[in-house]
Amino acid sequence: MTPHLQNFSDIPGDVIDFVGQEPGFESWSDDDIRDLALEELSKALGSRIAFSDLSYCEFHRNRSDHERLLLCEPGVQRLRPGARTPFRNLFLAGDWIRNKVDLICMEGAIASGEEAADLSLAYLQEKGQS
Repeated sequence: MTPHLQNFSDIPGDVIDFVGQEPGFESWSDDDIRDLALEELSKALGSRIAFSDLSYCEFHRNRSDHERLLLCEPGVQRLRPGARTPFRNLFLAGDWIRNKVDLICMEGAIASGEEAADLSLAYLQEKGQS
């Protein structure tokens, strides 16, 4: 829930915020994860993205069980964001966003991932990049 629009509105370039769980990647360094993620993103976009191209990069590695759950106060369910963002080429996915399953669970994460992928493909088709 970082206010990226406010925090980075004056920064030219790309901002990446890595957030996720560690199982299977405990021995990987932040640099290893970042490099793999940028390599895969470069493949998806069809052009190379290097760490030096980023204006800002931040990591949040969920290393303990209590960090892997979204704990909410009553009434915040309606405040969960959807897949679309104010950025024209940024789409959210995860169990913590609104989705077809509408639960904070693996199935919700998968449903939102599919929606974000569909929105990404539609965006690329509009731009003639697919």
